Amino acid sequence: MRHRGPLLQLEKLAPYTGCFQAQDRLGNFNRYQQAEGIWRLFIEDEAAFDQGELEYWGLEFGANVTGPENISSSLPIVEIFTLNQTIYNDFPITCLLQVNDRDQGGYFRNNDPIPGFRGYADIKIRGMHSAFSPASLQNQVIGRNKSRYRRFADGNA
Repeated sequence: MRHRGPLLQLEKLAPYTGCFQAQDRLGNFNRYQQAEGIWRLFIEDEAAFDQGELEYWGLEFGANVTGPENISSSLPIVEIFTLNQTIYNDFPITCLLQVNDRDQGGYFRNNDPIPGFRGYADIKIRGMHSAFSPASLQNQVIGRNKSRYRRFADGNA
């Protein structure tokens, strides 16, 4: 059993019996929504000449369900949404870039209703030689919206 998402991954060999516990908060895995709601199970058979069947599956939540973990910081929070695309080294993909940095002071949260910036950017994997270079981050990772990104990177509001 395996899910290819960024936070929840379960790997077990057949036969599947018993209960499995998530390795992270289900609220975080579920795009920061409450874990209760509609869940869909997708099964992909990656091996030839074998077969199986699913008899039952379900999710049960305890009495004290925790909500999504809220991330907060006094620094701007940068979120990059790749929309389930693979990030490559050779050519960029288009992603959604969101920066929560409202100029009201205090703490910024990942679930603030109005981000300081939300737009599209190009992103690709950079080499290890540029791992500690802010200039490389601006020039290689963010293709479009460079001037807007520099505004946040410099700390100027």
